[in-house]
Amino acid sequence: MNQGKIWLVVKPSVGLPAFLGGVTVIAPCVHAAVLTKSDWYPAYYSGSAKVKAAMATTPAPVATVAAGGAVVAAAAPAAADTTVVLLAPGMGDGIQAAKAGILEIGDVFVVNKADRDGSDSTVRELRAMIGLGDRPVDGWVPPVVKTVASTGVGIEDLVGAIDAHGAWLAASGELDARRLRRARDEVEAIAVGTLRRLLQGEGQGVALDRWAADVSAGRTDAYTAARALVAGLLEESN
Repeated sequence: MNQGKIWLVVKPSVGLPAFLGGVTVIAPCVHAAVLTKSDWYPAYYSGSAKVKAAMATTPAPVATVAAGGAVVAAAAPAAADTTVVLLAPGMGDGIQAAKAGILEIGDVFVVNKADRDGSDSTVRELRAMIGLGDRPVDGWVPPVVKTVASTGVGIEDLVGAIDAHGAWLAASGELDARRLRRARDEVEAIAVGTLRRLLQGEGQGVALDRWAADVSAGRTDAYTAARALVAGLLEESN
């Protein structure tokens, strides 16, 4: 699952066990499960999977991997209403979650492989660290759910926790607020990307160099140069 983020247009009862199982065993296992139980594959590569996910009547899981800071910064909160953080016992994941900032983005925490030694300790660590976080009196308190993906134990509890968070989002108004933030960020990213592509267009390097020379020589300031450069780009694109 090294694609980073993949839109999986599947039912939660299929997507969640498949995702958990893939983390438990190896990534190709979940790939095989998804390919045989969903129609996301051709849609994803044709560029329409995101549209299908937005229009689907059932939730669409979004998968991302690793607990590094770079991944966390662009993880599920940028694309999903509910963020589920998956951890494993006996691997120091609780401490790593705190270091990577995952505790701040998780809406539901899952300790998978709960049939192994150390799972109860990991659950206690997570609940203790979650309890130390600052949140409003009526804010959402992320639950910690234990699962065993290989047997399906805890999957119903996980789906229930996700449903409960969804109900809280809708009742509190946070659902609309989150979606507005995501839409705003997406529009901003597209606008910035469009300007960057225009700036990299044929002949624009000359204009940039000219304005840079004026700034360097003190004939103008960087803000004035940037405004003039953007104005020129937009005029040429019309």
